[in-house]
Amino acid sequence: FSATMSACEQDGQWPLALNLFANMRRSLILPNLISFSAAVSACEKGGQWEWGLELLGEMPQQDIQHDAIACTAVISACSKSWQCTQALQILRNMQRDSIQPTVISYGAVINACDVGGFLQEASKVIKACGDTAMIGLKACSGDDEV
Repeated sequence: FSATMSACEQDGQWPLALNLFANMRRSLILPNLISFSAAVSACEKGGQWEWGLELLGEMPQQDIQHDAIACTAVISACSKSWQCTQALQILRNMQRDSIQPTVISYGAVINACDVGGFLQEASKVIKACGDTAMIGLKACSGDDEV
């Protein structure tokens, strides 16, 4: 199931990936971190931040610890939809749960705040994260000078 969901992600078929995820559960196959991450990533590629956030919330209910990949995928989906508040909350939850945010995580949060007009929040993230956030901002903007 996970490999097929990943293929759906690559092809932009997030509804099919979610359908496969549901079929997996109906077949009494318990989802694991890989299958959750594949479904979340498919949602990210499709800009479906709400579905990604829902799946992220289900992981602890299944005794599956979030990881940076799944969290960052939802942050990226939030960023694409200008959901600064949601992106910031996921970043805070990552820090609370001792999940190390990646450069991409920081860059996506900063981008979500920037495009959503929350420049003060973006500045706070940059200050709180130091050099890692600056690398993330460069990666997000594609600019060598930030």
